[in-house]
Amino acid sequence: MNFIQSFILKVYPVAVVIIVLAGIGVFISAFLASDIQLQIALGLGGVGLFSLGPIFIKLARDAKKAQEKLDAIIAKLDELQQELQKKEEPGKSGVAIADIINSSLKFYSEFKDREKKEE
Repeated sequence: MNFIQSFILKVYPVAVVIIVLAGIGVFISAFLASDIQLQIALGLGGVGLFSLGPIFIKLARDAKKAQEKLDAIIAKLDELQQELQKKEEPGKSGVAIADIINSSLKFYSEFKDREKKEE
């Protein structure tokens, strides 16, 4: 999966260059057209394609930054999980989890009872 993402991030600049060149070509062809409506349509299409280039670059950079942040968060979570496993005493962790689940279920049932009484 990481290979695919790195490949896609490398292909983005090539796609941007192709789209920008296509936009420039369409814009230039607008001056060669004989009909005014066709000139306007080609001009707008060329400007639209030309402006897509920076948008794609921004999307690629945002995706790369988001992936880097996600990797950093996952690495930190792995470190925390390893620290918790080192500090965890055998046999006591299940009791703590059961207490948390029990108290949360008790709170939820009391909350629902209050809602029913208010209605």
